[in-house]
Amino acid sequence: MARFGVEAIRYFSHARAAHVDTAGDLTYTFNRSNGLDNKLRGAGHTRAFYWANTDVWEYDFSQTKSD
Repeated sequence: MARFGVEAIRYFSHARAAHVDTAGDLTYTFNRSNGLDNKLRGAGHTRAFYWANTDVWEYDFSQTKSD
């Protein structure tokens, strides 16, 4: 089984207050993060961390690409 971590933003106003200019409001991101977390743990994987809102690192998002 794998270990995984979750970083999720629920309130994008926190990111904008920290001068992250790419923090557009997205819908249901926290719900999706919780769902992914539940499914992975339900399948026997181990959560290493769950960081949310002000604990999320902007660097991690800037280094991630979605295609």
